[in-house]
Amino acid sequence: MSMDPASPGARLALIDIDGVLADDTHRLHHAMRGDWGQYFDPDQLARDGLLSPGADLYERAIVEYDEVRFFTGRREDIFEPTRRWLDRHALLHPVVMRPRGNGRPLSAFKADYIAEELTRSGYARITLWDD
Repeated sequence: MSMDPASPGARLALIDIDGVLADDTHRLHHAMRGDWGQYFDPDQLARDGLLSPGADLYERAIVEYDEVRFFTGRREDIFEPTRRWLDRHALLHPVVMRPRGNGRPLSAFKADYIAEELTRSGYARITLWDD
C-alpha cells in the first residue's frame, strides 16, 4: 500500500472520499444501521455527487502539496466503482483503500498508515482531510 519514498521536505495531502469529496447523504441511513454492504453498494456509490467544498479542497491540494492521494475506508474489493467515480469527476490521483479482510477500526487503519508513511517515506508534512 505504500508508495515510493518522498523527496526530502515533500508534503503529502490525504483526502477522504465519503463525506469530503463524495456526497454520501443518500447512503448515510445504511451506515447508521451498520449496513455497510448497502452503504458501499456500487450502484449506490455511482449516485454520489461531488461536494463543492471537497472539489475546492482538492484543487488547492494539487497546487499546494507535492503529492495527493485519496484515503478512504472503502474496501479494496470496491476499487473499480471507486475509481470510476473518481475518474468521472476528474479526480485522477492514487487511492489508498482498506485491505480486504481488515476488520480493525477505521481510525486505527488510518492512523497506522499515516505513521508508516511518516516513518518510511521522509515526508516533512502529511495533512489529512477527513469527516
